Amino acid sequence: MRKTDEDKKKEAFPLDKRRVTIYIGHRPYTFYSTDSDEYLRRLEEKANQVLSTTASITHAGPQASAVLSVVSLADELLRQEIAAQAKPQETPQASAQAETKKAPPKREKKKTNRSDNENQLTIWDIT
Repeated sequence: MRKTDEDKKKEAFPLDKRRVTIYIGHRPYTFYSTDSDEYLRRLEEKANQVLSTTASITHAGPQASAVLSVVSLADELLRQEIAAQAKPQETPQASAQAETKKAPPKREKKKTNRSDNENQLTIWDIT
């Protein structure tokens, strides 16, 4: 039996999802979500923070700021994925072996002052 458009819509948006509107850059965006109101509030806040930071640094217009924000976040996610893939996968056997080996005494690291830029998003520029 062929699926109707209504059937496809029901599959894409199950009944347990609710329709929510959040404001990003003073514009309403409607989504379907199962997340809590608190999570959606924090998501809205974070999206506006990223957009605002990008706009203030680049002095770009709303559309360019949105694109630059997405590229910056995608860059951050990709770097995290690459870093996670570079770490060796630890098996329970390897973990047990590591615990039985005696580790040499650790040297204390000197504390260094981090610049504020190390904690900021990478901001891309459109030319």
